Amino acid sequence: MTNRLTGHSARPGTVLKTAPPPLCLTRPPFMRPPDQDEEVDEVIYRQLEVASRSQAPVLMGDFNHPICWKGNTTKYAQSRRFLQSIDDNFLTQVVEEPTQRGVLLDLVLTKED
Repeated sequence: MTNRLTGHSARPGTVLKTAPPPLCLTRPPFMRPPDQDEEVDEVIYRQLEVASRSQAPVLMGDFNHPICWKGNTTKYAQSRRFLQSIDDNFLTQVVEEPTQRGVLLDLVLTKED
């Protein structure tokens, strides 16, 4: 199933793969300040783990991690830990176009079928 993502931070026509309902949407969306310390990041990773256990999770937010999503690489330890958390919880990042100033910071994470 594919849907078109709409909203203030998505480019019009951005295509997402989504699972059928029921969806577990995070409310409010995650907002991670760029200078957040690792201890608070670990709380977010635990929240990702819990949310990923739902049947069809959709986790959205501005995670502020400078990651190259084409290769899932980064030079920052905190961002590598974020990538590991996504992998550990079998989540997939589905936004394909930059969302802020040419950088892909606003993410939509879901389970891949």
